[in-house]
Amino acid sequence: MVPYFENQQPFHLHDIQQHGTPHAGESLKGISGQGFGIRSRTGDHYTMDKLNQYRQKIKQILTRYSQIKPSFGDIERYTAFDNEQDHYQVINVGWENRRRVYGCLIHIDIKGDKIWIQYDGTEDGIANELVELGIPKHDIVLAYKSLFMRKYTDFAVG
Repeated sequence: MVPYFENQQPFHLHDIQQHGTPHAGESLKGISGQGFGIRSRTGDHYTMDKLNQYRQKIKQILTRYSQIKPSFGDIERYTAFDNEQDHYQVINVGWENRRRVYGCLIHIDIKGDKIWIQYDGTEDGIANELVELGIPKHDIVLAYKSLFMRKYTDFAVG
């Protein structure tokens, strides 16, 4: 676990040495004017800015897909964004003739510092769209593929 300031600045040992360790329930507002929190860290290049950009790009793509009306049936599409747990979905709800339609078209999670595509029901592939928006392939996991098969893709294994 690595502490960070709400303004996304990492909190380092030298800050503790200069300003002392906060007591339970006490924030570090005096150090930077910002609150203090804990965020897990998975590597040296971890930044909240990167994750916020990933969230924004995921929402951008999923919102666009939610606005495309299927050419068959009376089906609506909704987005479901859980910003706290980093779960993002596009859901189909409606009827095609006499058959109920309900299910996930796209499901993406952010785990650690990677984007995990849990389900992709699109023709072109969400991973390709994320790459077009500048997200590196090594930060995208095709979770709908088995661990064995992921190593044969250009994307992250997990």
